[in-house]
Amino acid sequence: MTGSGGWYELLDIVREAADLRTDELSRPPVACLECGEPLQSGPNGERYCKFDGSIWDAGNQKVGYVGTALN
Repeated sequence: MTGSGGWYELLDIVREAADLRTDELSRPPVACLECGEPLQSGPNGERYCKFDGSIWDAGNQKVGYVGTALN
């Protein structure tokens, strides 16, 4: 329900922000969230930072580190 202002407008803004956050967290990141370095594709399809070796997954979750052989 879209109101003409006031509390309904604020509620619409909150709902839209929640939808945008859900959408953003469902996509894998394209850059390291710690240093900003573009992420590389690893041999198993994981996205990792070439600078510090951290592996990132959808939802901006750090899930581990790659070995030095990939750097």
